Amino acid sequence: VSTQSTWDYREFRKVVEQCDVLLEVLDARDPDGCRCPDIEKAILSEFNGKKQIILLLNKIDLIPREVAEAWIAELREEFLVVAFTNMRLGIRNDCVRALTRVLNECSRLGGGGKKRITVGVIGYPNTGKSSVINTLKRQDVVAVGNTPGFTKHTSEVQLSSHVKILDCPGIVFAAERSDAVVLRNAIKVETLDDPVSPIGLILQRVEKAKLLELYQLVEFRDATDFLTQLAVRKGKLGRRCEPLLEEVARLVLKDWNDGRIPYYTVPRKSEGFRMNPLTLPDEAALAAEAVVLHNLPSVAFLK
Repeated sequence: VSTQSTWDYREFRKVVEQCDVLLEVLDARDPDGCRCPDIEKAILSEFNGKKQIILLLNKIDLIPREVAEAWIAELREEFLVVAFTNMRLGIRNDCVRALTRVLNECSRLGGGGKKRITVGVIGYPNTGKSSVINTLKRQDVVAVGNTPGFTKHTSEVQLSSHVKILDCPGIVFAAERSDAVVLRNAIKVETLDDPVSPIGLILQRVEKAKLLELYQLVEFRDATDFLTQLAVRKGKLGRRCEPLLEEVARLVLKDWNDGRIPYYTVPRKSEGFRMNPLTLPDEAALAAEAVVLHNLPSVAFLK
C-alpha cells in the first residue's frame, strides 16, 4: 500500500483495528475509482469477517437517478450501500435517516437490545468524509476543507449513546501519482509536477459538447489545443504571449475538483444484478432511500 504519508497510514490502521463498522465513503460520480477492493478483502480476511463494511455513495445529487440506482444495485451485490448527500436540503434529511437507520441496525443485538459500536469513516481524500459526519451530527463537529489531506488526525464523535464515529485522514491506495488519482482530488493540484497530463483524461471522460459550452469554445483538437485556446480566452499568457498551459491546466483541474465539469461513470452492467439479502437495509432505510432517488434528476432531464 502506498500512502500519502506513513502517519496517515498509521492513523488508518488504528481506525480499522478499533472499529466494528467501516464506512467507506465513495464519490458517487466514480465509485469504482474511489474503492480499493484489495484493502476491503484484506480487512475482511485479517479480522475473520468481524469488521462490517458499508459503502456510502456520497454526492449522490451529482448523478442521474438511473445511474444512482444502477450503482446501488451493483455495489449491493457485495456490501451494504447507502446513498448520501449533504448539499441538497430537500433530500439531505432522508439521507441522514437512511444512514442512521443502517448504523442503528448494526448496533442491534439478536435479543432486541443494543451494543455500543465504533464506526470508522474511511476513504480517499476529499470524498466528503468529514462533511458526512457533520451532517449526521447536524452540527460542525469536525473541520472540513476542499484540499486533499485537510484532515490530519483521527477525530472522535459520539453520534448517539450506542454509536461512536472515528473520522480518519484520507489515504491514497495507489502505487504512483497517476492521472486517475489526480482526478479523484486525492493530490493537491498545486503540488503537481505535470498538471497538463491529467487534462487529456478529462477530455476522454467528458463529452466535448459540455466542455465547449462550459468554457465557451467553438472547437478543439486535443488537450494542448484546448488549453491553448483557454489560455488566450482567460488572458493567461507569458511575456512573449506564449500560453501558460500549466497555469490554465491547474484552473481546469480546480473546476473538475469543485464539480463544475459535469461527469459521472456508469456501472459495468445495467441489469441482471444479483440480489443479496445480507446487504439489504431494512424497510425504513429503503423507504428513505426511495425518496432520495425519486428526487434526483433523470438522465433525460440532464441531456
